[in-house]
Amino acid sequence: LSLGKDHIYVWEKNPGMLHENEAAEILRQLCGAENLQASAVKEGKIELKAACDGLFKVDVSRLPAVNSLGEIMIATRHNNTPVKAGDVLAGMRVIPLVIEAEKLRQAGKVSGAEPLLRLLPYRPMKVGVVTIGNEVFYGRIKDTFTPVIEQKLEQFCFKMAKHEIVED
Repeated sequence: LSLGKDHIYVWEKNPGMLHENEAAEILRQLCGAENLQASAVKEGKIELKAACDGLFKVDVSRLPAVNSLGEIMIATRHNNTPVKAGDVLAGMRVIPLVIEAEKLRQAGKVSGAEPLLRLLPYRPMKVGVVTIGNEVFYGRIKDTFTPVIEQKLEQFCFKMAKHEIVED
């Protein structure tokens, strides 16, 4: 009573039923693991974080099919989202405290053999930039756009290896 609880419930595991923590781990396995860091399961929920900078991919046809089974929820960031290491990308849980194991088997069938989520790490690349314009080529105006491009490229692990300014 001093904890603010009027009732204590004791759960006994019955055949064919899974505790929410076990079920959340099954959902995490359906999501995938490459370049994704899973949190510890807490109250039936697991979060996935980016292990590296990259492009986050969601299978937008299979994920809704899994979520449509009921009592199962995998929430993610949008497909094709650039992310940084440490960003939270997804959270998953089952809604009840216990769930039929058959429901998770159905989720496995619906999701298929490939992971529902992928994080494609950026690969360092060298790029060339060509600035076109007489006004910049002849020095009538200062090139203020190339530094912006270079800064954006660095966010994706690209290095501007060459820059040329040409006439119109």
